[in-house]
Amino acid sequence: MKKAFFALMAAAALTLSSCGDPTFDKSNPEESLRNMGEDLNDEQKLEFAKATTKIIGQNLLNPNAAYEKMHGKTAEEIIEMANDSTVSLSSCSAPTFDKNNIKESYDAIMEKLSDKKKEEFSGAFASLCMQYGEFSRHVIFEKMHGKTAEEIIEMRGPITEK
Repeated sequence: MKKAFFALMAAAALTLSSCGDPTFDKSNPEESLRNMGEDLNDEQKLEFAKATTKIIGQNLLNPNAAYEKMHGKTAEEIIEMANDSTVSLSSCSAPTFDKNNIKESYDAIMEKLSDKKKEEFSGAFASLCMQYGEFSRHVIFEKMHGKTAEEIIEMRGPITEK
């Protein structure tokens, strides 16, 4: 009897969840966003647009990461996720280091720098990596994650001339 009751409850839960608000589908992001916005009022559409812009903006170097974060979530859940986020849109103006895409984010940062800043950044990056060594390099990548070239240069500290 208990098994039948739990099976019935599970079936009811699945039925209810499939009838809810539309969710984001990472396999077709543009259509998902369009479908999700159809049933929203003007205020909700604005909040939803700001939320998706913020989440995608935080993942400019890897938009698939943003799609993965939003996959299966409703517009309301995406708005909540963006409001809970600690990264502001203003930090997205310069490329930032991404510990999950080290080479790509390094290259994206280097592409935006002047020759002098490229030298400073690459020196700071190499110096920080050497300080942590091969087996604990993940620690410095974690500390650099989300930081701009300027912030990574500051992490190294001043260079003393001999």
